[in-house]
Amino acid sequence: MIESNNSKGPCLLFVFFPPRSLSTIFLRTMMNNPNVVGFNDEFTRAHIEDNMPKGGKVPPEELVKEVEIQIEKTLKDGKTVIFKDTGDFTITFFEDILKKWNTKFNTKFMYLVRHPLTTYVSFKQKMDHEINELKRFPLEWLLERLNMDYYTSLLKLYEVFGGKVVISEDLQENPTKVFKEIYDYCGLEFKEELLTFKPLIQEGLPKRWEFLKHFYDECFNSTTLRAGVTDMSKLVVEDKEVLEQIKIREEVYNKLKEVRKNQLDEVK
Repeated sequence: MIESNNSKGPCLLFVFFPPRSLSTIFLRTMMNNPNVVGFNDEFTRAHIEDNMPKGGKVPPEELVKEVEIQIEKTLKDGKTVIFKDTGDFTITFFEDILKKWNTKFNTKFMYLVRHPLTTYVSFKQKMDHEINELKRFPLEWLLERLNMDYYTSLLKLYEVFGGKVVISEDLQENPTKVFKEIYDYCGLEFKEELLTFKPLIQEGLPKRWEFLKHFYDECFNSTTLRAGVTDMSKLVVEDKEVLEQIKIREEVYNKLKEVRKNQLDEVK
């Protein structure tokens, strides 16, 4: 396992996740703190723009270089940076950059993991909109994204970089408790009032977030991460092949849940 750069000062927290795992409402909540700056799906955005039918105007490496400069400036200004992205795009296309940043900055790693049945059903709804309404990408490419295993990449990242595992269901059921834990992990002071905020649409949507805004419409209009429990009995998937894929992903999900349990036991 690679040793993180544990230098003093504000940290760069990487948050990796499968799609539809409450990661954006998590980031939105953390950004309510004036001492936190968030970067949303920058690796994904660089990769997607490069794979659009017309092709990206700027190479992915240059897009990421621009982000690196912004991260460095933000940390020098004394603010914590949260960089969230899917584990798969990160480890497939940007692992070398991640390793570079890990040695350059004061880094921490977090893995936000939701049950694969929940993520699939939610992600399919958004992808159906992309396929049937927006039609911005080749169908084959979109179906590949939908059926991708986003869980194994998280386990691989954890095995390389270590860090904290957080289960999305825990965050959803008890946001105050889990956010306090994450604040402590980042070396930030927690205040419960930071969990409530104005809709991002009212405050102004960052330009770099507009490209995938239809994936995050509920989050952008929210005023808090509402506590609750997902009733998985109401989630229906009839495709037997997809159900088999979900079952395989659940095995990795359970491994990460076990890591989470062990980490909590160590704190006791």
